[in-house]
Amino acid sequence: MVDPAHLEVPTEPGTIVAGATDTGPTDLGPDAGYTVVGGGATDRFECVLDTVPLDPRAPGTILVLRMAGEIDLSTQRGMQSALRAGLHARPRHLLVDLSRVGFCGVRAFSMLNQSARTAAEHQIDYALCGLSVHLERVATTLWGSAGPNRHRSTAEAVTMLRAAHAQR
Repeated sequence: MVDPAHLEVPTEPGTIVAGATDTGPTDLGPDAGYTVVGGGATDRFECVLDTVPLDPRAPGTILVLRMAGEIDLSTQRGMQSALRAGLHARPRHLLVDLSRVGFCGVRAFSMLNQSARTAAEHQIDYALCGLSVHLERVATTLWGSAGPNRHRSTAEAVTMLRAAHAQR
């Protein structure tokens, strides 16, 4: 079980963790920073934790955990570390971007689902974004409509969160 209370994972912008390489900021507008939190140059997997403003005029907390590569038995530990880092930051919203993931094993899907439950326990809005047709099919087969919230893209999810925030 992912338990963010017992983690010592730095999430300050620019901090590089687990020997990963810096991949740069997002394309979702001005960010407060990013952190590489999993994977590395020799792995087939990498994670970057971005912060995206909920409201460009005021501080907000949308964290976008961008995953890229293949998530299998040899790389799922990096994914688990990245999920922990995202949960440990205690954002208001945590979006897990899987748009650049080519393969995701069933055990990794289980970790994504467990992270969603942990997020809910800590009042963190959690969603998966950008699943390929194949990954969406696996998610639907495993969870039906009961799994984590899913969005077609991270940009769509950020737009929806900002619209909901503006209506408050």
